Amino acid sequence: MLKKIAVLAAFFIFSVASQDVRALEVVVSDGVVSVFQNTVLGESDPEVRTGRAKDSQREQILTRQKQRVRVEKTGERTEIELRPTPSGSQSDERVMRDKPERIEQLEADRLDMQFQSDAEPVRLKTKDSRDEHRLELESRQVKASIPEGLQFELNSETNEVSLITPSGEQRTLKHLPDQAIERMRAVGLFSEGDALDEAEVSVNSDTQEIEYRQKVRVTKRLLGFIKRQVETEVVLNDETGEVSEETQATGFAGFLDSLSF
Repeated sequence: MLKKIAVLAAFFIFSVASQDVRALEVVVSDGVVSVFQNTVLGESDPEVRTGRAKDSQREQILTRQKQRVRVEKTGERTEIELRPTPSGSQSDERVMRDKPERIEQLEADRLDMQFQSDAEPVRLKTKDSRDEHRLELESRQVKASIPEGLQFELNSETNEVSLITPSGEQRTLKHLPDQAIERMRAVGLFSEGDALDEAEVSVNSDTQEIEYRQKVRVTKRLLGFIKRQVETEVVLNDETGEVSEETQATGFAGFLDSLSF
């Protein structure tokens, strides 16, 4: 029993270095994680909106290699954790079991993280709107919001993106936002001209699988004759790539939607 407790302690005793700053910029390039402190928060600052902001005071405060960058948004605060990437070597794994994992933590009001995926630039930013506090993932100018409760993780060596569900399951993200929307369009449930809301990444409560959900208003014809706007939600299973459609209206409006095509 004492031996088991000692092993568990090796996993759960952490060395933590923390800093508290207003805004952070994180740049991940060629496996190197560079963290900059920036005194200008962004578009929510009055000085930025009115054009009075001068050049921001950008100061590099941290540089690390071979890290997993984990980001969690809770209320107005954003927490960033840097953890060493695990090695595939069995000898290295034995060393890690005997040595506490070092985790460095930083907190910020706003975050802007930039990295590459398949040679394309990707951004993760904080988004605060009234009572909603989210992370926003952007690729090829297509955005998807990540609600509170989901943690984001980037492997700086592989640029692999993962999401950690509220139940603690870690799932690799198969589609970036632009890839998800392109997959939905390919199925034919909406087209370029249809009005789209911002997509949202969510967790299926039954399967715990990651989904992209895209609300869209499409033009259909009641009984094939009368044009009308139908609000629907297109759902992409990120793991399988399967696309489905969920009608939003209920009651009589839902009945009319079922007769529209």
